[in-house]
Amino acid sequence: MVGSNERSRREVLKAAGGLAAVSALPMSALGGWLVEDVVPKRILFLGGTGFLGPHMVRRALERGHDVTLFNRGRSNPHLFPEVTKLVGDRYTDLTALEKGEWDVVIDTFTYLPTTVRATVDLLRDRIDRYVVVSTISVYGNRNDIDMDEAAPLAEVDPAVADAMTSHREVGMHYGAMKALCERAAEEGMPGRVWNNRPGLIVGPGDVTNRFTYWPWRVRRGGEVLAPGEPGHYTQFIDVRDLANFIILGSERGLTGACNAVSPARHFTMGGVLDDCKEASGSDATFTWTDAAFLQSQGVMPWQHMTCWVPPSAPGYEGFGQISAARAVASGMQIRPVIETARDTLAWVDKQDEAFRERLDAGLVPGRGGAGLSSEREAEVLSAWRDRVDEG
Repeated sequence: MVGSNERSRREVLKAAGGLAAVSALPMSALGGWLVEDVVPKRILFLGGTGFLGPHMVRRALERGHDVTLFNRGRSNPHLFPEVTKLVGDRYTDLTALEKGEWDVVIDTFTYLPTTVRATVDLLRDRIDRYVVVSTISVYGNRNDIDMDEAAPLAEVDPAVADAMTSHREVGMHYGAMKALCERAAEEGMPGRVWNNRPGLIVGPGDVTNRFTYWPWRVRRGGEVLAPGEPGHYTQFIDVRDLANFIILGSERGLTGACNAVSPARHFTMGGVLDDCKEASGSDATFTWTDAAFLQSQGVMPWQHMTCWVPPSAPGYEGFGQISAARAVASGMQIRPVIETARDTLAWVDKQDEAFRERLDAGLVPGRGGAGLSSEREAEVLSAWRDRVDEG
């Protein structure tokens, strides 16, 4: 399946000392080769029309690749009329995939190992590489400082895993099931699988409010409830940076696993909120409150105070400090928070008023909600001032 042009390209990489060595060089050192000398690939996206998918498809088309989408045709079917579209169902109908050859398959729907295994078994003789869009949740609650891809993965009782028939049943076993999906792909295509493990994916198009809460809340201005300490670390990745990295890795034929998050200690909560303030031009001020107080008020890390988990939380001592060294060495780039915040706000402004009202209320369609409502935030800030006055 690998043509002579691709072989020569890999020989150049090898002569340059491998992928990591090439990635460490500035683009100018290679005369722009990494940007312009793209060997077009046939890329099959399993999914491709949700949040991350469209960004990847756009990047693939920009880079000159031949794109095919396989999905149920229900989510955003109007997107990408110029590409080949195959209709089917990962659970019940893979008929549309019985013919055709592709260089790369990018699987965005990896929840059940049985589903991944069935797809790999059908395609492995007609594809070169298989990309699993996985998650750093494969490590379970392990958050050791500078933890890398060699860390032990989460586990689930095989009987529990085998009993699941839908992604809706994964629940608390999400990370362990993702780990099993990675294993299923690797067992079916040894040495030809790239497990891309992002953390929190943010930016334009994200309806979860898990990052969007901050630029949206900070833009309203006034006193903002802020969690923990300004120096507490956090990690996430702009959806466009992740899309760019996955397409780049697909072009380069990366295999193994990569933690696709911002580098350890690259972002702090204080820096994130300051950048949100600059991006929005607001008059916001930040009142930093400790984890114990927030817990006493029923304000939960990650859910209500998004992007944040206190390092004092058991099992999360290394939160925001997972190693992304392998991904950075392989070409991943992270844009400034201010750019993500500005573009996220511009996207929210294009949504309908009902959507923005749900953001203000800490509610998100079809989910449990993220962030705090204005009323609840005011109550917690008042309780903090009372505590300070009493102290």
